[in-house]
Amino acid sequence: MLPDGTEAALVLRTGQDGKVQVTGLPAGSYRVVEVKAPAGYYRDPGMCTQTVDLGDIISVRFENPKQEIEKPGEDPDKDPDKDPDAPRRIGMLAEKYGVDGVLLVTPYYNKATQNGLYQHFKMVADSVKLPILLYNVPSRTGTTLQPETIVRLCRDVENIVGVKDATGNISQTAHLMSIADGCVDLYSGEDAIIVPMLSLGAKGVISVLSNVAPQETHQICSLYFEGKVKESCELQLKAVPLVEALFCEVNPIPVKKAMQLKGMCTGTLRMPLTEMEEADAARLEREMKKFGVL
Repeated sequence: MLPDGTEAALVLRTGQDGKVQVTGLPAGSYRVVEVKAPAGYYRDPGMCTQTVDLGDIISVRFENPKQEIEKPGEDPDKDPDKDPDAPRRIGMLAEKYGVDGVLLVTPYYNKATQNGLYQHFKMVADSVKLPILLYNVPSRTGTTLQPETIVRLCRDVENIVGVKDATGNISQTAHLMSIADGCVDLYSGEDAIIVPMLSLGAKGVISVLSNVAPQETHQICSLYFEGKVKESCELQLKAVPLVEALFCEVNPIPVKKAMQLKGMCTGTLRMPLTEMEEADAARLEREMKKFGVL
Protein backbone atom coordinates (compact mmCIF):
# COMPACT_ATOMS: atom_id res chain seq x y z
CA MET A 1 0.00 0.00 0.00
CA LEU A 2 1.39 3.36 -1.06
CA PRO A 3 0.46 6.69 0.54
CA ASP A 4 -2.15 9.05 -0.84
CA GLY A 5 -1.10 12.53 -1.88
CA THR A 6 2.03 13.99 -3.41
CA GLU A 7 5.33 12.25 -4.00
CA ALA A 8 8.16 14.41 -5.32
CA ALA A 9 10.16 13.26 -8.32
CA LEU A 10 13.16 14.85 -6.62
CA VAL A 11 15.80 16.36 -8.88
CA LEU A 12 19.17 14.66 -8.91
CA ARG A 13 21.61 17.13 -7.38
CA THR A 14 24.96 17.29 -9.18
CA GLY A 15 27.99 19.45 -8.54
CA GLN A 16 29.96 21.48 -11.04
CA ASP A 17 32.04 18.35 -11.69
CA GLY A 18 28.90 16.48 -12.72
CA LYS A 19 29.08 14.06 -9.79
CA VAL A 20 26.00 13.26 -7.75
CA GLN A 21 25.75 15.17 -4.47
CA VAL A 22 24.41 12.94 -1.71
CA THR A 23 25.03 15.28 1.21
CA GLY A 24 24.30 18.89 1.97
CA LEU A 25 20.58 19.05 1.18
CA PRO A 26 19.24 21.68 3.58
CA ALA A 27 17.15 20.12 6.33
CA GLY A 28 13.52 21.09 5.93
CA SER A 29 14.00 22.27 2.36
CA TYR A 30 11.13 20.16 1.15
CA ARG A 31 7.82 20.07 3.00
CA VAL A 32 5.32 18.36 0.81
CA VAL A 33 3.46 15.27 1.62
CA GLU A 34 0.85 14.22 4.09
CA VAL A 35 1.53 10.53 4.57
CA LYS A 36 0.17 7.77 6.73
CA ALA A 37 3.52 6.03 7.07
CA PRO A 38 7.10 6.57 5.96
CA ALA A 39 7.42 5.95 2.25
CA GLY A 40 10.04 6.29 -0.41
CA TYR A 41 11.18 5.47 -3.88
CA TYR A 42 14.25 5.85 -6.02
CA ARG A 43 14.43 7.09 -9.55
CA ASP A 44 17.06 6.94 -12.26
CA PRO A 45 19.66 8.08 -13.05
CA GLY A 46 22.11 7.58 -10.21
CA MET A 47 20.02 5.35 -7.92
CA CYS A 48 19.22 8.34 -5.74
CA THR A 49 16.99 7.36 -2.83
CA GLN A 50 14.29 9.76 -1.78
CA THR A 51 12.20 9.32 1.32
CA VAL A 52 9.09 10.94 2.69
CA ASP A 53 9.37 10.91 6.47
CA LEU A 54 6.55 11.32 8.96
CA GLY A 55 7.87 14.81 9.65
CA ASP A 56 7.22 15.76 6.02
CA ILE A 57 10.94 16.18 5.32
CA ILE A 58 12.20 14.80 2.04
CA SER A 59 15.91 14.08 2.07
CA VAL A 60 18.53 12.20 0.12
CA ARG A 61 19.41 9.14 2.16
CA PHE A 62 22.21 6.61 1.89
CA GLU A 63 23.41 4.17 4.51
CA ASN A 64 26.91 5.57 4.05
CA PRO A 65 27.04 8.92 2.21
CA LYS A 66 30.78 8.54 1.62
CA GLN A 67 30.41 5.17 -0.02
CA GLU A 68 30.26 4.94 -3.78
CA ILE A 69 27.06 3.29 -4.92
CA GLU A 70 27.74 -0.25 -5.96
CA LYS A 71 26.99 -1.05 -9.58
CA PRO A 72 24.85 -4.13 -10.10
CA GLY A 73 27.37 -6.57 -11.51
CA GLU A 74 28.02 -4.41 -14.53
CA ASP A 75 29.67 -6.12 -17.47
CA PRO A 76 32.01 -3.63 -19.20
CA ASP A 77 31.32 -5.33 -22.54
CA LYS A 78 27.54 -5.01 -22.17
CA ASP A 79 25.45 -1.88 -22.67
CA PRO A 80 23.33 -1.67 -19.47
CA ASP A 81 20.56 0.13 -21.38
CA LYS A 82 20.15 -2.97 -23.56
CA ASP A 83 20.82 -5.61 -20.89
CA PRO A 84 17.50 -7.41 -20.28
CA ASP A 85 18.65 -8.62 -16.88
CA ALA A 86 19.73 -5.19 -15.59
CA PRO A 87 16.32 -4.21 -14.10
CA ARG A 88 16.17 -7.43 -12.08
CA ARG A 89 19.70 -6.97 -10.74
CA ILE A 90 19.10 -3.29 -9.99
CA GLY A 91 15.88 -4.20 -8.17
CA MET A 92 17.76 -6.68 -6.01
CA LEU A 93 20.41 -4.06 -5.29
CA ALA A 94 17.72 -1.53 -4.36
CA GLU A 95 16.25 -4.01 -1.91
CA LYS A 96 19.70 -4.60 -0.46
CA TYR A 97 20.08 -0.86 0.18
CA GLY A 98 16.77 -0.76 2.03
CA VAL A 99 14.58 1.22 -0.34
CA ASP A 100 10.84 1.09 0.26
CA GLY A 101 9.71 0.49 -3.29
CA VAL A 102 10.68 0.58 -6.94
CA LEU A 103 9.37 2.71 -9.80
CA LEU A 104 9.93 0.51 -12.84
CA VAL A 105 9.80 2.04 -16.31
CA THR A 106 8.90 0.23 -19.52
CA PRO A 107 11.92 -0.94 -21.56
CA TYR A 108 13.07 1.41 -24.28
CA TYR A 109 15.00 0.95 -27.54
CA ASN A 110 14.32 -2.80 -27.50
CA LYS A 111 10.54 -2.52 -27.80
CA ALA A 112 8.38 -5.38 -26.59
CA THR A 113 4.93 -6.76 -27.23
CA GLN A 114 2.39 -6.50 -24.42
CA ASN A 115 3.15 -10.11 -23.50
CA GLY A 116 6.86 -9.27 -23.50
CA LEU A 117 6.20 -6.33 -21.16
CA TYR A 118 4.17 -8.59 -18.89
CA GLN A 119 6.99 -11.16 -18.70
CA HIS A 120 9.61 -8.42 -18.17
CA PHE A 121 7.82 -6.81 -15.23
CA LYS A 122 6.94 -10.19 -13.72
CA MET A 123 10.58 -11.27 -13.89
CA VAL A 124 11.72 -8.20 -11.96
CA ALA A 125 8.88 -8.44 -9.43
CA ASP A 126 9.56 -12.11 -8.76
CA SER A 127 13.17 -11.31 -7.84
CA VAL A 128 12.30 -8.90 -5.00
CA LYS A 129 9.76 -8.47 -2.23
CA LEU A 130 9.54 -4.71 -2.67
CA PRO A 131 6.30 -3.09 -3.85
CA ILE A 132 6.61 -2.09 -7.50
CA LEU A 133 4.93 0.80 -9.23
CA LEU A 134 4.87 0.52 -13.00
CA TYR A 135 5.89 3.67 -14.90
CA ASN A 136 4.02 4.25 -18.15
CA VAL A 137 5.68 7.14 -20.01
CA PRO A 138 5.52 6.50 -23.77
CA SER A 139 6.84 9.98 -24.62
CA ARG A 140 10.15 8.90 -23.09
CA THR A 141 10.31 5.24 -24.03
CA GLY A 142 8.30 4.90 -27.24
CA THR A 143 6.39 2.04 -25.61
CA THR A 144 2.88 2.14 -24.14
CA LEU A 145 1.84 -0.22 -21.38
CA GLN A 146 -1.78 -0.93 -22.28
CA PRO A 147 -4.53 -0.88 -19.61
CA GLU A 148 -5.22 -4.60 -19.95
CA THR A 149 -1.55 -5.40 -19.34
CA ILE A 150 -1.41 -3.14 -16.27
CA VAL A 151 -4.49 -4.81 -14.79
CA ARG A 152 -3.14 -8.28 -15.57
CA LEU A 153 0.15 -7.50 -13.81
CA CYS A 154 -1.53 -5.99 -10.74
CA ARG A 155 -3.85 -8.99 -10.44
CA ASP A 156 -1.28 -11.71 -11.11
CA VAL A 157 1.80 -10.36 -9.31
CA GLU A 158 1.39 -9.65 -5.61
CA ASN A 159 4.01 -6.92 -5.28
CA ILE A 160 3.06 -4.98 -8.42
CA VAL A 161 0.67 -2.50 -6.85
CA GLY A 162 -0.09 0.16 -9.43
CA VAL A 163 1.10 2.59 -12.07
CA LYS A 164 2.50 6.06 -12.47
CA ASP A 165 0.54 7.18 -15.52
CA ALA A 166 2.40 9.80 -17.56
CA THR A 167 0.59 9.08 -20.82
CA GLY A 168 -1.47 12.26 -20.68
CA ASN A 169 -4.26 10.20 -22.26
CA ILE A 170 -7.30 10.69 -20.05
CA SER A 171 -9.48 8.39 -22.17
CA GLN A 172 -6.95 5.57 -21.82
CA THR A 173 -6.67 6.16 -18.08
CA ALA A 174 -10.46 6.12 -17.73
CA HIS A 175 -10.53 2.77 -19.56
CA LEU A 176 -7.81 1.45 -17.22
CA MET A 177 -9.76 2.35 -14.10
CA SER A 178 -13.01 1.02 -15.56
CA ILE A 179 -11.53 -2.47 -15.89
CA ALA A 180 -9.25 -2.42 -12.83
CA ASP A 181 -11.97 -3.17 -10.26
CA GLY A 182 -9.84 -1.64 -7.51
CA CYS A 183 -6.66 -3.64 -8.13
CA VAL A 184 -4.58 -0.74 -9.52
CA ASP A 185 -3.19 2.10 -7.41
CA LEU A 186 -3.09 4.97 -9.89
CA TYR A 187 -0.76 7.98 -9.59
CA SER A 188 -0.70 10.88 -12.00
CA GLY A 189 2.61 11.45 -13.73
CA GLU A 190 1.41 14.72 -15.25
CA ASP A 191 1.33 17.86 -13.09
CA ALA A 192 -1.14 19.68 -15.37
CA ILE A 193 -3.90 17.07 -14.90
CA ILE A 194 -3.68 16.07 -11.24
CA VAL A 195 -7.35 16.87 -10.56
CA PRO A 196 -8.70 15.03 -13.61
CA MET A 197 -6.63 12.01 -12.61
CA LEU A 198 -7.92 12.20 -9.03
CA SER A 199 -11.46 12.26 -10.40
CA LEU A 200 -10.75 8.93 -12.10
CA GLY A 201 -9.57 7.39 -8.83
CA ALA A 202 -5.89 8.33 -8.64
CA LYS A 203 -4.36 8.22 -5.18
CA GLY A 204 -2.09 11.18 -5.87
CA VAL A 205 0.71 12.44 -8.06
CA ILE A 206 4.41 11.76 -8.51
CA SER A 207 5.32 15.29 -9.28
CA VAL A 208 7.97 17.54 -10.81
CA LEU A 209 6.02 20.64 -9.77
CA SER A 210 6.36 19.66 -6.11
CA ASN A 211 10.10 20.37 -6.26
CA VAL A 212 9.25 24.03 -6.87
CA ALA A 213 5.84 24.42 -5.23
CA PRO A 214 5.60 21.59 -2.68
CA GLN A 215 2.89 23.04 -0.47
CA GLU A 216 0.65 23.99 -3.37
CA THR A 217 1.03 20.59 -5.05
CA HIS A 218 0.16 18.92 -1.76
CA GLN A 219 -2.89 21.18 -1.41
CA ILE A 220 -4.21 20.24 -4.85
CA CYS A 221 -4.45 16.67 -3.58
CA SER A 222 -5.47 17.35 0.01
CA LEU A 223 -8.26 19.77 -0.95
CA TYR A 224 -9.64 17.20 -3.36
CA PHE A 225 -9.54 14.46 -0.72
CA GLU A 226 -11.34 16.79 1.71
CA GLY A 227 -14.17 17.19 -0.78
CA LYS A 228 -13.19 20.74 -1.71
CA VAL A 229 -13.10 19.94 -5.40
CA LYS A 230 -13.73 23.51 -6.59
CA GLU A 231 -10.81 24.87 -4.56
CA SER A 232 -8.57 22.01 -5.69
CA CYS A 233 -9.47 22.70 -9.33
CA GLU A 234 -8.84 26.43 -8.93
CA LEU A 235 -5.36 25.76 -7.56
CA GLN A 236 -4.69 23.24 -10.34
CA LEU A 237 -5.63 25.79 -13.01
CA LYS A 238 -3.58 28.50 -11.32
CA ALA A 239 -0.55 26.19 -11.49
CA VAL A 240 -0.89 25.39 -15.21
CA PRO A 241 1.25 28.32 -16.51
CA LEU A 242 4.05 27.33 -14.12
CA VAL A 243 3.74 23.67 -15.11
CA GLU A 244 3.95 24.65 -18.78
CA ALA A 245 7.10 26.66 -18.06
CA LEU A 246 8.57 23.70 -16.18
CA PHE A 247 8.13 21.58 -19.30
CA CYS A 248 8.89 24.15 -22.01
CA GLU A 249 12.20 22.34 -22.48
CA VAL A 250 13.13 18.72 -21.85
CA ASN A 251 12.69 17.70 -18.21
CA PRO A 252 14.71 18.09 -15.98
CA ILE A 253 16.34 21.16 -17.55
CA PRO A 254 13.68 23.66 -16.37
CA VAL A 255 13.13 22.18 -12.91
CA LYS A 256 16.88 22.23 -12.23
CA LYS A 257 16.93 25.86 -13.31
CA ALA A 258 14.01 26.53 -10.98
CA MET A 259 15.81 24.88 -8.07
CA GLN A 260 18.90 26.93 -8.87
CA LEU A 261 16.79 30.11 -8.79
CA LYS A 262 15.52 29.04 -5.36
CA GLY A 263 19.10 28.48 -4.19
CA MET A 264 18.52 24.77 -3.60
CA CYS A 265 20.96 23.27 -6.11
CA THR A 266 23.67 24.34 -8.52
CA GLY A 267 21.52 23.65 -11.57
CA THR A 268 24.39 21.67 -13.09
CA LEU A 269 23.32 19.42 -15.96
CA ARG A 270 24.98 16.37 -17.41
CA MET A 271 25.22 15.77 -21.14
CA PRO A 272 23.24 15.53 -23.32
CA LEU A 273 21.22 18.05 -21.29
CA THR A 274 22.25 21.65 -21.91
CA GLU A 275 21.68 25.02 -20.26
CA MET A 276 18.17 26.41 -20.54
CA GLU A 277 17.59 28.93 -23.34
CA GLU A 278 17.63 32.52 -22.07
CA ALA A 279 14.05 33.30 -23.15
CA ASP A 280 12.73 30.09 -21.59
CA ALA A 281 14.62 30.74 -18.35
CA ALA A 282 13.12 34.25 -18.17
CA ARG A 283 9.66 32.78 -18.71
CA LEU A 284 10.22 30.24 -15.95
CA GLU A 285 11.41 32.89 -13.51
CA ARG A 286 8.42 35.07 -14.35
CA GLU A 287 5.93 32.25 -13.77
CA MET A 288 7.60 31.26 -10.50
CA LYS A 289 7.22 34.83 -9.25
CA LYS A 290 3.59 35.00 -10.40
CA PHE A 291 2.84 31.76 -8.55
CA GLY A 292 4.56 33.06 -5.42
CA VAL A 293 7.35 30.51 -5.16
CA LEU A 294 10.23 32.90 -5.89
